[in-house]
Amino acid sequence: MKRRATSSLLLLVFSLSAFSFALAYEDNPDSLNIWVESNINSTNDTNEIYRKAHLSLFLANNENHEAALISAYLNLAGLHNKYGQLDSSIYYFKELKNIYKKCREQ
Repeated sequence: MKRRATSSLLLLVFSLSAFSFALAYEDNPDSLNIWVESNINSTNDTNEIYRKAHLSLFLANNENHEAALISAYLNLAGLHNKYGQLDSSIYYFKELKNIYKKCREQ
């Protein structure tokens, strides 16, 4: 009985630490962009790829994190291009163009 309680407690501790790591990972646009870039050619779960790409864009925009914003727009443009959604791909490339114009003016 004591062994079972100990193993249950250890399982709970490891589960909580893995869950907190996952939450921290989801709050970082750089980590999300890296994940999207490494999974962009995967066809396993495109919904998860789109979700994380949009979350990265949202977080980068809120944090004014220009490099992460550029990566997020590139990822989304590439995803939409890959799946034949050319109008959406063009939209994200235009957004990238606007960012580069702003950088050039500064």
